[in-house]
Amino acid sequence: MENFYDLNDFIAYIMRKLKLVILVICIATIGFAGIRFKDLYGTYKAQQNQPAQPTQEATVSEPLKCWAEISINVGPNYEVVGETGIDRGKEIAYAYNALKNDETIMEEMHAKYFEQAKVYGDEMRKQMSQYGYILDKEKNYEYVEYDFRRQFNVTVNENYVTIGFYSLNQDFSKEVVNDYEQMLTARVGEQYPDFEYSKVSEAIRYDLPDISAGASPTRNAGAGSTSVSTMSMRTVIVQTIKGCVWGVVLGVVVSLVIVFLMYMMSRKIIVWRQLQFVDLRTYGLYYAKKGGVVSRLIRKAIAGLEGNKTAFSDMGTLADIILSDVHMKYSDDRKIAICANEGEKTARALSKCLNAREGKERFLFVPSPLISGKDYPKEIGEVVLVEVIGRTIKSEIKQEMETFYKYDVEIVGVVGVE
Repeated sequence: MENFYDLNDFIAYIMRKLKLVILVICIATIGFAGIRFKDLYGTYKAQQNQPAQPTQEATVSEPLKCWAEISINVGPNYEVVGETGIDRGKEIAYAYNALKNDETIMEEMHAKYFEQAKVYGDEMRKQMSQYGYILDKEKNYEYVEYDFRRQFNVTVNENYVTIGFYSLNQDFSKEVVNDYEQMLTARVGEQYPDFEYSKVSEAIRYDLPDISAGASPTRNAGAGSTSVSTMSMRTVIVQTIKGCVWGVVLGVVVSLVIVFLMYMMSRKIIVWRQLQFVDLRTYGLYYAKKGGVVSRLIRKAIAGLEGNKTAFSDMGTLADIILSDVHMKYSDDRKIAICANEGEKTARALSKCLNAREGKERFLFVPSPLISGKDYPKEIGEVVLVEVIGRTIKSEIKQEMETFYKYDVEIVGVVGVE
């Protein structure tokens, strides 16, 4: 668990796993946006293919409720708690329902629209009496605040909220419901700042009024409805883009969780610090694969995070550092082994490079005794270990060192390969 406390090492490991992070983000983005696009585009096509239905116009004599409705899609609205993204979409949608009778909102609606609503309300009661929907004694009832508030409605289905208002007049109903929706959304926004939502449709429909107990309507006017859809291709595209954004957020969170678990549970050498040993020199880190400009910038950033000033893409520079140390410690006739249990190709190339710079066959590649099954050459008393970041297992290094100490072989130093 010691890795947990070094943030620089963890960030360096993330950068080493950048391809994995990008892959997870791409999968999450494509999946999230794809699902959203499929649902929205299906709705859009269904509305486009739906045959036009005749609109029932309410005449002055028909006591029909003219409902104006606005449908809203809330979310998804993710809140990151710890390392988990929680969708607050449904919670926000139900906040609309909880606030539908908010006193502040209803008082403002009363101040703006009650008098006009009373005019239409009195006219509707007159027509309902004429057609027998209410009893004779009810036709003279006064239009009051209770009647006004009953004309508002909010329903919630998953992340979808439908906000409605009815009266005898279509234009008045639309004016009131638009204002009501804006007030509700503003109040919800106070509880959930900057939440994501979009209007997906607006509709006008006509319903028959309720029949009072004991009343017998003399005319059963058929109630119809018409919807004016605002679901457009632009809405589909905008919502899909938002889906991409949320997909990226989700992908980042998931990829960081995956990388964190790999970082904490790995049995392998995964960062430069793990190649530092007490009383043993680590000569440097050699990049076996040549990268482009972006790779070089990433490697430079990783080296900076890990505090590694001996990271090279040129094997000759690394060979010069090794030779300088060897010349100070040992006589020219001492042969030295270059040993690796991973990265054999690099180890062989390093021994050739060292011999070329030395001008004689002084360095010899020797497979690790852990994997070769062969005895170590007795005539070689010193060895340079080559270990590969991301492949060499930490316990194998320890076993390797113990084996060499058993054979009285001195470990000159360590070379890291990536």
